[in-house]
Amino acid sequence: MKILFVTENGRSGGLDSFMVTLMNHWPYPEDEFLMICNKSHPGLKIIQMRLKRKCKIIGLRIPLNWELLPKKTEKPVLKILRKILKKGLRYGLIPKQLRTLTKNYRKYQPDYLISVNGGYPAGEFCRLANIAWYLFYKKGNNIHNFHNMAVEPRWFERPVENFLDSMLKRSVDKFVTVSRTCANSMQVRPKINGSEKIDYILNGIDTFNEDIEPSELTLKKELNLSENSSLCLMLATYEPRKGHKFLCKIFKKVLQKAPNAHLVICGYGSPEEMNVVKSLILNYDLEDHTHLLGFRNDISALINQSDLLLVASQESESFGLTSVEAMALKTPVIATKIGGIPEVVADGEGGYCFEPDDVKGYANCILQLLSDTEARYELGEKGYLRYQKYFTGERMAKEYGILTRNI
Repeated sequence: MKILFVTENGRSGGLDSFMVTLMNHWPYPEDEFLMICNKSHPGLKIIQMRLKRKCKIIGLRIPLNWELLPKKTEKPVLKILRKILKKGLRYGLIPKQLRTLTKNYRKYQPDYLISVNGGYPAGEFCRLANIAWYLFYKKGNNIHNFHNMAVEPRWFERPVENFLDSMLKRSVDKFVTVSRTCANSMQVRPKINGSEKIDYILNGIDTFNEDIEPSELTLKKELNLSENSSLCLMLATYEPRKGHKFLCKIFKKVLQKAPNAHLVICGYGSPEEMNVVKSLILNYDLEDHTHLLGFRNDISALINQSDLLLVASQESESFGLTSVEAMALKTPVIATKIGGIPEVVADGEGGYCFEPDDVKGYANCILQLLSDTEARYELGEKGYLRYQKYFTGERMAKEYGILTRNI
């Protein structure tokens, strides 16, 4: 079977990890893989580097509204105008995108489609991939996979959105997402809500202990920190919803009792987004204890050298892949009760979850774990067992593989 993945993306991150893990652990060695993506996606080289199974990657110059009208700092009136034009382009580009998809389906002759979408509705190209497949190429063998909470359409979008949702519901065999919470979020889409086609498969990851080189430069040496420093790691894109401000409030309290603690923040972000976080750090007087490293490829080494992983999300988290990565490396997780995160981080089984405004409780948990090596060790061991039971790449790929055979 020749399986085609279709996605559009402007950031390196979780979607890339998902596709790489799924292909690397696919249970049927006889299957072939193709991938169609916008040529501008910054994660394509990372995908190629991490893939262990052969996959033909087709980078296309796809007309995407968010690339034609990139986000810029501008006057309020111009921002409003840009948003209006962006919405118009989003729907206006549909015919061109449908032709591009159909042309490539006929050229490469795939047997099965998995469209990988960052959220819902999120990438227009991802939704159209399933619709074009059904209308112009073949019926069946067609999954729409989405990785973040569904968003309710605005009043002025509803006619077109309801039409597209109806077409997509007709076109796909399954909507598959990453958690029960994320699946339930489809209730805000009236034309899809209640469909028996909605399902979820919990994300899984690679076991990457073997990728960690003990001779590598340690994070403490890289940051010129003493060996008795404690490291708390945040892995997240530089978006406001990820909770950088919340974490700054927490770390301000932590440093009052743990002056050797340091916060390391890694993730993809635009210069504007990173500048916002830098301003927060200065406002909370944390510049001597907070380190912004940007996007990194050595995530496993960073987690392995950290005492705690901190997840501070404030909204719209469908799963929490970084929490699983930490549990796989026996690093305790402290997270917020947002979206699907509690489905991943169970209290006492690798970490703890707090309400997204509980600064005091979250800070006290950090302090308790940083001061108790044995408690961190026990929590890490329990997290590893939870990872092995629910979140391996092999388990995830097996479930997707079975799904492709049974539709």
